[in-house]
Amino acid sequence: MNKWFTYENFWTRNVLFGVSLFGLIYIRTKLLSFPPHPPEFPDTISMFGIFFFVYCSVSAYNHFVVRNLLLKKRYAAYTLATTFVLLTHALIITAVGSFRGMRVNYASELFPSFFILFIGTAVYFIHTWIMQNVVRTKKQLLDKESELFFLKQQISPHFLFNALNNLYGVALAYPAIIADKILELSDLLRYQVESTKKDAVSIEEEMSFVESYINYTNFKSKELHISNKVIGNVEGFSVPPLLFLPLIENAIKYSAETEDSFINIMWSFQNNELQFDIENSYNSLNSEIKGTKVGIENLKKRLQVLYVKHALTSCTDTPNVYKIQLKLWELATNV
Repeated sequence: MNKWFTYENFWTRNVLFGVSLFGLIYIRTKLLSFPPHPPEFPDTISMFGIFFFVYCSVSAYNHFVVRNLLLKKRYAAYTLATTFVLLTHALIITAVGSFRGMRVNYASELFPSFFILFIGTAVYFIHTWIMQNVVRTKKQLLDKESELFFLKQQISPHFLFNALNNLYGVALAYPAIIADKILELSDLLRYQVESTKKDAVSIEEEMSFVESYINYTNFKSKELHISNKVIGNVEGFSVPPLLFLPLIENAIKYSAETEDSFINIMWSFQNNELQFDIENSYNSLNSEIKGTKVGIENLKKRLQVLYVKHALTSCTDTPNVYKIQLKLWELATNV
């Protein structure tokens, strides 16, 4: 389904609510006008304006007060902020009523304002519950798909053929280390299988897997130059498992076509943000590889489904150099 037509989309949800509200108010004031309204009864536009103000104020209250104070257990600050919003809301309603020539009393508006905030908070918790269930369902589906994919990889004849063919080449050229390479392959497969059972893994585990994967697939190449730098403190970060594998696979595949092949990787950690940069050599003119971009598209889809705030960009500004940058925000602080 198009992301614009889902409950999770902020604009779709709120625009539909606004249109529905205006329609209900229009029916009430125009089509169901019997008996006649008193002179001071608001017209359609005025009523919609009142309800729109209430809706916006409650939405702002839920976002800035309930979400940032109540849900984070800052009860003292929440009480003060709620009191301030309640008094301000009643004051505005009183001022608007007086301006329209209606008889209103400030004290009498406190209870309706409190009731509005109470209902708005209840609706917010219902909305949060719905969103959590939507996210949980999508994550469960994604986890099942990922687990099935890697299980298929283990029994796939094509995958086994490539693995055995690689080991056969190692056995012929480097018979002394064949046992070590089998053990390395076993560790890589074990990590793939075990990590897909988790929602997240530590960034240290993921970085270790990336390094092991590069070493396993490129130990025979003396012409490939690889740099792997880390900036900042990596402790405490966690990410979805096997997140960087498609980017690493592409870099290894395309750099193998070039003479002065290289792969430069940089991990930058700052506050609650991770920036992953990878650049590699590639043959921009005579490449024999026909890219399908399936791995990159799957990566984008996975980040979207997991609701991980991210930015994925690529560029080829430098001749024969392909660069990809992946930024991740709001990473978990533990696994």
